[in-house]
Amino acid sequence: MLTTEQPFHRSPEDKEFAMKRLRVLSAFKGEQYHKVKREDVADDPKLLGDKEIMVLAVSILDGDVLRNAPEYIRDDAEIVFQACTNIHFPYQSFNDVRSALPYASQRLKSDAAFIRRIVENIPRRPDSVEGIRRNVPKDVWEQVQGTVAE
Repeated sequence: MLTTEQPFHRSPEDKEFAMKRLRVLSAFKGEQYHKVKREDVADDPKLLGDKEIMVLAVSILDGDVLRNAPEYIRDDAEIVFQACTNIHFPYQSFNDVRSALPYASQRLKSDAAFIRRIVENIPRRPDSVEGIRRNVPKDVWEQVQGTVAE
């Protein structure tokens, strides 16, 4: 016998979030970026905490959407690397290391191997290199400089 109670009932807030998430993902994956406003993601704590959304958001909307993201997102190497290098969308100029790295976790900024990986994957523009140097501890930068050929 069926009852009116549904064990997996979603609250209206959950339904609203699910619809918004679907709309944002569909627009990003369908390359209809104009359908997503920056504030749709940057002002929504739930979307900022969604890894799948954030990997795309930092690529499409700009790396500084990390500013309001939860610490576990700012500590995610894949997301921060994408935000700094735009490796998945190389023909879009929305990202650069100067807009994203300031919002990365201290752990990532102190990881010489991670910083070296970024340096090796960004255009060798003086402003990008300077953007990295300013945002990492001096000892980390010295380690990176010692291992990356200029």
